[in-house]
Amino acid sequence: MNRTIIINYHYIYDQAPVLPGFRGVTTDLFLKQIAALKKHFEIISLANYVSDRKRPGRFCVLTFDDSLLENYEIVFNILKQEKLLGTFFVPSQPYINQELLNVQRILMLIGKLGVEEFSKKFYSLAKKIGIKREAKTIIDINEAYRYDTLAVRDFKFDLNYQIKYPILGQVLKEVFVKEFGNEQAIVEKIYMTENQLKEMEQAGMGFGIHTHTHRILSRLSKTEQKVEITKAKNFLDKTLDQDSKFISYPFGMPGTINQDTLAVLSGAGIGFGLTVYRQTNNGSEEPLLIHRYDVNDVFETNGDLKENFIG
Repeated sequence: MNRTIIINYHYIYDQAPVLPGFRGVTTDLFLKQIAALKKHFEIISLANYVSDRKRPGRFCVLTFDDSLLENYEIVFNILKQEKLLGTFFVPSQPYINQELLNVQRILMLIGKLGVEEFSKKFYSLAKKIGIKREAKTIIDINEAYRYDTLAVRDFKFDLNYQIKYPILGQVLKEVFVKEFGNEQAIVEKIYMTENQLKEMEQAGMGFGIHTHTHRILSRLSKTEQKVEITKAKNFLDKTLDQDSKFISYPFGMPGTINQDTLAVLSGAGIGFGLTVYRQTNNGSEEPLLIHRYDVNDVFETNGDLKENFIG
């Protein structure tokens, strides 16, 4: 029987986070987690897994979203030392437009101002413009932010899932520039470069798309989804001279993709999609709905595997 867990990481840092506000994993803890995984799973690449999803055994796949610089400076070196392969999912907006993703704007502002002060600044400006929210959302707030405090959870949920994107982008940009200044300079500091992506790919690391702007696909029209997916695929294909077959859905929770998403992906030649449905794979999953866990779902705070992943 096949039992494959796919783990989703974002931010890995040394002793002090370079990006306060980003909930991540320290280098030491990441090494402990790898050691724990090796005791109970064979760590394989995503490409290896999808080539034969029915093979018997206990497997683990390591994935990393958002193309943050630490994935090159820290993760890449550790994976080489451990003789392991990871798969990295790249959003194209930071490269094509030299703009931060909203998700990074939010985390950096939370890190600098704290939730209370940031929310006051955000809502004060948003009310002047006119706040507009989605009529409804089918996302489970507790599932989406199970590791955040209530205050952080509610604020992130409003920003990421409910406020209309044009208003969200306008307000975030204005607040961000007041607090941090030139955004392009920050883009160059927090994301991997194209040359770094190429170096990692040449060393055997895998790559997939993470859309263009990291917006929730189910909140977009089919035409807008096509733009998100096509831009990201064209960028990555050109940069790495490949035909990208993998996508990691932004946020990835149940409800963040829909039938339009699947149709657009099929038309674009994307064959495998990674969710965050927090389940173990056995090979019977739909190729565009492969399960992943958040790293916090899998490990205790000391780096040991949680009991349900042992044996």
